[in-house]
Amino acid sequence: MDSCYEEPTPVSVNTTDPSLGGDVSKLVQVDPRARASLSILVVDDERVMRESCASYLEAEGYNVTICSRGDKALETIKRRAFDIVLVDLYMSQVPGMELLRAALATHPDTIVIVMTGNPSVDSSLEALRTGAWDYLPKPFSATHLQILIGRAAHAVIVARESKKMQSQLGKTEGETEKFNVLGSAPAFRKIIALARKVAATDASVFITGESGSGKELIAQFIHHYSRRSSREIVSRWLRIGGSSAGKSRFGM
Repeated sequence: MDSCYEEPTPVSVNTTDPSLGGDVSKLVQVDPRARASLSILVVDDERVMRESCASYLEAEGYNVTICSRGDKALETIKRRAFDIVLVDLYMSQVPGMELLRAALATHPDTIVIVMTGNPSVDSSLEALRTGAWDYLPKPFSATHLQILIGRAAHAVIVARESKKMQSQLGKTEGETEKFNVLGSAPAFRKIIALARKVAATDASVFITGESGSGKELIAQFIHHYSRRSSREIVSRWLRIGGSSAGKSRFGM
């Protein structure tokens, strides 16, 4: 555990929640290797709260840094990028709202979660409108912390994969494409742009159109640029009623 204050004292945290009947670590599944790659900054001037959160998150396998003062946290945020920042709203020296703005201004992809022991509708709305990812009222249980950080970690991982996919697609566009789709009509180019965009996701795609309009070609195009391109694509033709119009369904 890294720290930007002196003499940290480990504090034990109960990882069971009787209301849920067991170990809270089973509630959210994040790959241990993924956790180790995630950096979390915990900022709170309350020692017990700060160290309890840090000790629990470190035990979960995250890379944790802690700060006890707002001014030190501000320096740390400007110097280093964090995947997740857990910050108290009412800090001495530098308030949590300023740290929220600084974190997002320096590293827009950072997920900032605001904690407060004095929750109110106004403060929560202000934090969310400023860019906070979520709002965590104190006191909270290890269960709530584990679930919220798990959700945030998942969001970070998905964003990383999406960026990687977009980068790969960008490189492919700059090279000679193995899969060529020709057409210059604005409507056609719009379809191709949409197909490229959806190819980078795991979303289900339903392609419709008259016979011969190129449904299967678009399905193959999406498959080619998706991360499932190494797997076989299977197509099925559906005829609706007695009409000559049809719909094709494709699976990968």
